[in-house]
Amino acid sequence: MKVVLQIGNTTSPRARVARFVLVAGGLAVSATSCNGLLGLHDRQLGDSDGSTSTDGAHTGDGPALLPDGAPVDDGGDEASALDGGPDAPPSNCPFDGTGAGDLKSPACWSTIDLTAVNAGIAADPGSEGVAFDGRYLYIAPQPGAIVFRYDANLPFADAGSWSSFDVKAKLGFQPHFSGAMFDGRYVTFVPYASSPLVVRFDTTTTFTDAASWSTFDPTPVAANLTGFAGATFDGQFAYLVPRDHTTLLRHDTRLAGNAGWEAFDVKQVQSSVLTSFWGGVYDGTAVYIAPNDGVVVRYEPAKPFASTTSWSKFDTKVFNSLGLSFEGGAFDGRFVYLSPGGAEAFVVRYDTQGTFTTQASWAAMDLGTLSKTLGSFQGAAFDGRFVYFTPWGARNFKPNRLLVRYDVTADFATATSWTVFDMTPMSAGPVGGSLFDGRFVYFMPDQGTTKVARFEARKTSQKLTLPAFFGSFY
Repeated sequence: MKVVLQIGNTTSPRARVARFVLVAGGLAVSATSCNGLLGLHDRQLGDSDGSTSTDGAHTGDGPALLPDGAPVDDGGDEASALDGGPDAPPSNCPFDGTGAGDLKSPACWSTIDLTAVNAGIAADPGSEGVAFDGRYLYIAPQPGAIVFRYDANLPFADAGSWSSFDVKAKLGFQPHFSGAMFDGRYVTFVPYASSPLVVRFDTTTTFTDAASWSTFDPTPVAANLTGFAGATFDGQFAYLVPRDHTTLLRHDTRLAGNAGWEAFDVKQVQSSVLTSFWGGVYDGTAVYIAPNDGVVVRYEPAKPFASTTSWSKFDTKVFNSLGLSFEGGAFDGRFVYLSPGGAEAFVVRYDTQGTFTTQASWAAMDLGTLSKTLGSFQGAAFDGRFVYFTPWGARNFKPNRLLVRYDVTADFATATSWTVFDMTPMSAGPVGGSLFDGRFVYFMPDQGTTKVARFEARKTSQKLTLPAFFGSFY
C-alpha cells in the first residue's frame, strides 16, 4: 500500500518522494499510470472496413492524424469486437460527427471488478502498468502477484473474457512491478525495488503455462540495478526507466532474454540532488525520460547508447521557478506531452519539429486553472484526438478520480480545449495505468482498488500515423 499525503490543493510530488511515500508490502511504484500509448511491433491498428481515413477537418495546433494503410492483425481469425466486427456488441454510446464518444455519457463507459475474475486479488488489490499486444491487454499487479489478461475480441464485462496468472504461485517468487511493455512478441513486466527480476511472457505460447514465462536478473549488468519505473520501446530496444538510481537499462529485444542488455548512467547527462525518473515516451526519433526533478532527458537511438553526445536535456523550471515533477507521458504524432506528477499540475509539451534544447519548442499548461479540486496525475493515454491525463492517489484523504482530457485539435493554452471529468459515477479510479487499443481507452485500478474502467473513445477502431514503433508505458 502506498500513501501520499495531500491536503487541499497540495500533493507531495513523488519526485521529492521518499519523504512522503509510505510503502507496505514491498514495492512502491509511484502510483503511476502505466502510460498507455499502444506499443505495437508487427501489429498495427486499422479501420474495421479496411479503408483508410483522414482527418481533413484538422484544426488548431495539434497534429494531423493520417492512416498508414496497414491491415489489422488481431491475433486470430475470428471477427474482432475491437474492430467493430460482427461479434462486436451494440453500442449505446453517443458519438459526435467525427466518431468520438461522449466522455460524460454513462453509456460510453463500462467496468469490471477483477475480483470476479480471480478473488485472490482482493488481498492485494491494485495495478501498476498495462500493455497491449494487438489483441490482449495485460495488467501488471502492484502490490500483488496476479497478472490479468483481457481478450479484446470478447465482451469486456464478462469474467470469461479474462484470465489470470499468479507469478508467485507459478514462478516461485513475489514480484514487484512498475509497468508493462509489448515488443512484438514478448510482454515485459518491469521490476521495482525489492524484486530485481525482469519477467517476460511469450505471447506465442499459452498464458497460463509457467513454461511460457521467463525471468532475468539485471543486477550483474551494472551496480545497483534495482528499482525501475516503467519502460518504453523504440522498435528494437526496450528501455527500463531508472527510479531508485540513475542507470537506464536497455535490452535488444531481437536477442534472447538473458542477452543484449546494457546500461547507461544518466547522471553523466543530468545529476542533481533530486534526479529521478518515472516513465518514458518514444516519438519515432528519440526516447524521453520523464523526470521527477523537472529536467527532461532525451536519447537518440540512432546514436551510440553509451556516448554522452547522444543525450541532451531540457529544464522545465523555465515554466515554474519552484520546479516541476512529471510521471510518464504520451506522443500524439507531433507533440510529446509529460504528465504532471506533483502539486504543480503543469502539463508540458514539446514540439518535435523544434529544437529540443530551445525553450521556444516547449509550452506549458497549468491544470490548476481548470479546477481547484484537482489532485495529482500519473501518466497519459492518446486516442488519436484526445490526450487523457489520469488521476492518481488521494486528495483530502479521499480517492482522486478527476480525469483531465485535452483535445489536440484545439489550442493548447486555452481552457476550453480541456475537459475535467469525475470518474466517481463508475466507482473507478484512482488509476494505475491507461492505454488506447484503437477504439477504447482503458483505465486500470490503482493500489487498493480492483475495478477496471473502459471508455468507448471511437465509434470504430482507428489507425494512427505515429512511429512504426511507439509506446509509453509504466
